[in-house]
Amino acid sequence: MPDTSRPDLDSAYAAGQDLHSELTELEQAAGLAITGTAGVAGIEPTFHQAVRHVRRVARRTVGADQPHPASDGVHLTHHDNRIDVSVDIAVTATYSALDTAQRVRNNLTASITELGHQPGTIEVTVLSLHPADSS
Repeated sequence: MPDTSRPDLDSAYAAGQDLHSELTELEQAAGLAITGTAGVAGIEPTFHQAVRHVRRVARRTVGADQPHPASDGVHLTHHDNRIDVSVDIAVTATYSALDTAQRVRNNLTASITELGHQPGTIEVTVLSLHPADSS
């Protein structure tokens, strides 16, 4: 009787599931690294990111070289054993936007490294300045 199991497909599926779990962990760590940075008022989801998310959900693909579904405006991509991150943030006006974006970059790089991965391109875009809290 011929062997009908598909070990290659099973292995690929398991590898995709492992990557999905790792990227979920990285996404959570990235969110904390970003929102924990002094001067960050919040993460700003954009229309472009929403469209990318809808396309990914429609395809339902998980695996290497595939973007991971982003939450809260954080976009992670795994390729060539590197993790790329793209995020749009709002900055509190009492902080320098440039300095805050650089601190976010540094925190993201540290978080990715601490989780045993190699950082790739880290893009931080400041979309808005929020007024200082007058309390």
